[in-house]
Amino acid sequence: MTIRAVYGKIKFNYYAYTIKYGVISLKKFVRKIISAAAAVCAAIALCVPVSSDSVSETATSLKKDLTDIRGQYPHWDGISPVTQFKYYDGTFCIAIDNDDSITVLKISPEGNILPGVINLEKPHKEFGTVISDDNGFFYAVTGETNSLDGNRKQATIFISKYLRTGGAPMWTASDDGSSSLQYYHDDGHNTRLPFDSGIDAAISGNILAVNYGRFMYNGHQANSIWAININTAINTRDVKWISTHSFAHRAIPVDGGFVFVSEGDCYERAFSVYAVKTGSYSVMDYNYGDPFHFWVRKNALKDKAYGVLNNNFAHLAGIVPLSNGNVALVGTAAPSLDENAANEKEKLFIQIFDPFKDLSKASSYVTEGTRSGLSGGNGDLKVTDYGVKWLDEYMGTTGATIENPQVTVTDDDRIVILYEKGDRYPWTVGWHYKRYDGLFYMILDAAGNVIREETQFSATARLDPCEMPVYTNGSIYWVGNTVSDRENIYINILTLDGSAERDEGIKGDVDGDGKISYHDATVLLAYLEGSGSVSINKNTADVNGDGSVDRKDAELIQRYAAGNTDIF
Repeated sequence: MTIRAVYGKIKFNYYAYTIKYGVISLKKFVRKIISAAAAVCAAIALCVPVSSDSVSETATSLKKDLTDIRGQYPHWDGISPVTQFKYYDGTFCIAIDNDDSITVLKISPEGNILPGVINLEKPHKEFGTVISDDNGFFYAVTGETNSLDGNRKQATIFISKYLRTGGAPMWTASDDGSSSLQYYHDDGHNTRLPFDSGIDAAISGNILAVNYGRFMYNGHQANSIWAININTAINTRDVKWISTHSFAHRAIPVDGGFVFVSEGDCYERAFSVYAVKTGSYSVMDYNYGDPFHFWVRKNALKDKAYGVLNNNFAHLAGIVPLSNGNVALVGTAAPSLDENAANEKEKLFIQIFDPFKDLSKASSYVTEGTRSGLSGGNGDLKVTDYGVKWLDEYMGTTGATIENPQVTVTDDDRIVILYEKGDRYPWTVGWHYKRYDGLFYMILDAAGNVIREETQFSATARLDPCEMPVYTNGSIYWVGNTVSDRENIYINILTLDGSAERDEGIKGDVDGDGKISYHDATVLLAYLEGSGSVSINKNTADVNGDGSVDRKDAELIQRYAAGNTDIF
């Protein structure tokens, strides 16, 4: 597998300036755009990946510090001032919040800013996100904060639609938060402060859905989902689901609908999934469940120990759709569902399942692995999570913590997980590293088999903690700072080859000598027994293709070597 990693640097100054780029003037944000050719030499010294993958770098110019973006509390998602999305023609785009306007820039496959800067009028103060539909229209989600004693029916979240050329909105729809939890209770559950713990938006057919965190007038926090028809700006009825308190939110389109994920600390204390099939204005079918739970000490909710509840010992990466209708949920978490969780390092995991099946049953999951223990707000709810595949055996053993996990998927169902590793300071100090080991990725197939183990993308590049990377036209794009440069933003490009096949060698040839023999089984057994001097190719060792390497594989290799079988 040939993989190319590309880094680009972008740098904008905040001062008012006018620049002619094509026929459009961009004021009050862009000071200058440095040509890629002039800046390549300066950029090369900043990001040097440690891998055999080919690397090239380009640079333009934009200034934003993305390293400390958090929500109301340090472990909550926040709102990035630079969002990223795929345009209808496959172009990677970034949208930049300028306080009183939104700038959309299109990025070339090489990481250069394309001609034609697009400026969107920003109708409301709080920036949420920007996406586009299949016809090239842009949609900006914005908000306004209301006072505690204000009109509880006042609109606080807005969706605006724009032409391809930007400018003023074609229309703006509004909501007061009653589209979700208030439906079941009262207007104290309406949205007072939107986007306090992040946002995500997606378009499926003619429906745009927003999953966002908010504070309510009753003083509590939850997520809310708001869905509208993008052709008429009319609300889609019955898309109602909440998770409280909710620290991270995702929304993805699936065939005929959406899958939403939220990270709740109490109701429910889990990564919760809500899947819907939507018509033009109403829900046709739905399903919900809690595939992955978190531990908490006993009686935490009863004792009103909200600070204790706020720690889930987990972080949501995201969820991606697969072509067969399944989805892949990725995150990090303490492995245990008991008091050990409080002292465990979070490990990377994946679950692949059908979101419209009963998620409390093992048969709904493609991946294998279970974890059982206690969850719920008072730590007394017995739970079992299915389909949990831990990925630490495919990673280096540096003792580092995993930070900012993220996930995307290719057209041929390769699941690409990205994450940072290092030793960071406590939350009270800020989102900074004492030691940074680099930005890494691994690749899995649609069954959860690891087809590329942990690989370092860069020793210095970082991720935007609040924005998922974007896959388009064979490459994965994202923006972020570097560990040594928190001022400039870099465009990062990871280019995969066109094949989803493993670079396996010969199945069963564990020792790599080009043939299958008893020695391969012996080497595999030594590895399984923990011999530190033995290394293996897990792709060739997993002869039964179940995604794990174990004694079953060694037994099959022995049978093959003995002539008792001619296939694995």
